[in-house]
Formats: sequence, structure tokens, C-alpha cells
Amino acid sequence: MMLKKYFVLGLFLISAFVIAGCNTGASTGSTTPTTTPTTSTTTTTVSTLTGGREYYPNTDGNSWTYATTSTMTTETGTLRYTFDGTTTVDSIVVQKFKQESFSSTGSSTGESLDLVSDAGVFWYGSVESPTTEAVTKYVFPLKVGETWISEGASEAEVLAIETVTVPAGIYNNCFKISFPSPTQDIYVWLAPNVGMVKLYVYSLTTTMGATMELTSKNF
Repeated sequence: MMLKKYFVLGLFLISAFVIAGCNTGASTGSTTPTTTPTTSTTTTTVSTLTGGREYYPNTDGNSWTYATTSTMTTETGTLRYTFDGTTTVDSIVVQKFKQESFSSTGSSTGESLDLVSDAGVFWYGSVESPTTEAVTKYVFPLKVGETWISEGASEAEVLAIETVTVPAGIYNNCFKISFPSPTQDIYVWLAPNVGMVKLYVYSLTTTMGATMELTSKNF
């Protein structure tokens, strides 16, 4: 079930990166992070703002590159996400969302399946293991206080509107969304006409964290 959640959020590659770092036994020696990092975000008060498909730009060929870091290891990595054509799942047309991971220890590639509509973003598994039981990634319109069931009994919630600073730049009117579970808390920041600019995973079992920040995009 947790593997599905990683696919839902496009996290299976960063998760593998974090796990690999943990297995090496390396450590940065930093203090335990909190579940709500504040080093590069500023909360705003525009709580009436709503957001739709502009927060998940899904034009074919759109690509995002992210830098990944973890408190479990000194190893850093790069992730690239790209909308890469379409396929069908039981006559439903979905987009292939390619995820590529690069680090000093090697690389890996996978493709999840997304359906983006005015109602939200829905995950239909992966190219290798498609499913007709769609899982909800995001519900539109986004608005502070809105909740939905993302996976099983996990309730996603739009927490705030924030300004986020990442290597790619400064982004205003970002929706901060939480995806809690019994073992980890996940926070995602979505920017208008950009998509995901930052992601933070905090393990409730190891008290370690991993961060993914946008470094560039091609549109």
C-alpha cells in the first residue's frame, strides 16, 4: 500500500534515494528536522485564493528537474519528471509521466499514469502495472482547508498559501498540501503555471527527512 502512495505522489524514486542513503549508514550529522520546515517558505494570508489545472500544467513534453537531499546521507541526487505521451487503461486515455533518477550510485526510470481534468488529478498506476481503480492525487479547485481521501484512509489537506524559494526561483501563491500517513508526513508545494516546486518527506519512524526542490523546467 505504501508503494502505491509513493507512485501517487511521484515519490518512488526519491524514496529509493532516501532508502539507499540509509543503507549506507552515512549521516550529515545535522539535527533532527521538524515536520514543517520553514527555511524557504513564507506563509501568506490570501486564504480566498483558489487554483485549478494551472497548478498542474500537463502539456505533453513539459519537464521538471529537481535536486534531492536527505538527512540520512550526504548523497545528493537529481530527479527529472516529464509528460511523455499517452496510453489507454480500459479505454480511458491517460498521460505517461516519466520519472528519472540520477545519482553517483546509478540511475533508474519509471512511468506512472495520470489523468488531469477540471476535477483534479488522478493516478492510474504505472505503465508496468496499470489499474482502473483511480487514486486521487489532487482535487480542483484547490483552496485552503479543502480535504480529500488520497489513498486508503489518508486525508490530504490544503494547509496554506505560501511563497516558496527554491534554486529555480521565487514562487508566489503556492498551495502547501499535506499527505499524512501512520509512518510518514509528506508536504507538497504547487505553484501556478509551474506545478510542484518543492516536496518534503518526514519519516515518523526514523525521524529523518528528505527534500526535493525545483532547479529548472523547460516551459
